[in-house]
Amino acid sequence: MNLQKLKQSPKTFSRIFGIEPHQFDELVVQVEPLWQKAESKRLRHKRKIKKGSGRKYLLNLEESVAMLLLYTRSYVNHVFLAALFDIHESGICRYFARVRPVVESVFDIPTEKTDLREDEILKLVVDATEQRTERRSNGSGYSGKKKAETIKTQVVIDKKGLVKHVSDSVPGNVHDKKLYDASGIKLPDNAKGDLAYLGTNITIPHKSSKLHSLTKTQILFNGRHSRKRIIIEHVFARLKSYQILANRFRGHLENYHQYFVIVCGLCNLARA
Repeated sequence: MNLQKLKQSPKTFSRIFGIEPHQFDELVVQVEPLWQKAESKRLRHKRKIKKGSGRKYLLNLEESVAMLLLYTRSYVNHVFLAALFDIHESGICRYFARVRPVVESVFDIPTEKTDLREDEILKLVVDATEQRTERRSNGSGYSGKKKAETIKTQVVIDKKGLVKHVSDSVPGNVHDKKLYDASGIKLPDNAKGDLAYLGTNITIPHKSSKLHSLTKTQILFNGRHSRKRIIIEHVFARLKSYQILANRFRGHLENYHQYFVIVCGLCNLARA
């Protein structure tokens, strides 16, 4: 793949990798010192072979990052990537195992208990999204909503549509409220959520029933609530433009969360 030639056509480059050429170059610059540090740590371990020997990298750092971004964007199989980048398909996983955690650390999206700044909690929206997976004994669960094995992740966004927090990825049979309680993040009362967050301090819409229909005031409130909450559905649509989050996930589930955070970081970067 000729990256320099692709960079001459920013629109094509953005459609392939999800970000513009100058954003890609900035990402590589940020990744490089972390990559060098990770490689130095890896090579300090005791080795049974002479230092400097062993198989060399066929791809440079820029090509490795490009391959990872292309994989998240298109979710093609390793055979296709191997042919495109002129390497053996058995080496794809090794490249991803070394590049993936470094790229994830660059975006620095909180995934554990965190307190957001006062200026960030003015308008927040929270929701969870599910993705189908292969049937696994661990890591996924049967979702009655999707009627399939799924894995679920909760996302918190601000009013600009930037991802501010990503929860751990859990089996799809875990309820949204239980996932929210376990995520460790505390949101203000004016944060918006759907009816799955009943029982939390988050603002949710009113629900009608056969015995009690909604009043006019409640209908107007639900309309205003929906207009403010719809932004997270737009964010999910952007996330799922990356086919690795849209199609049935085929890989090891222990790597799923890293891919999810990377895609969130790329979407944030594209909107910066």
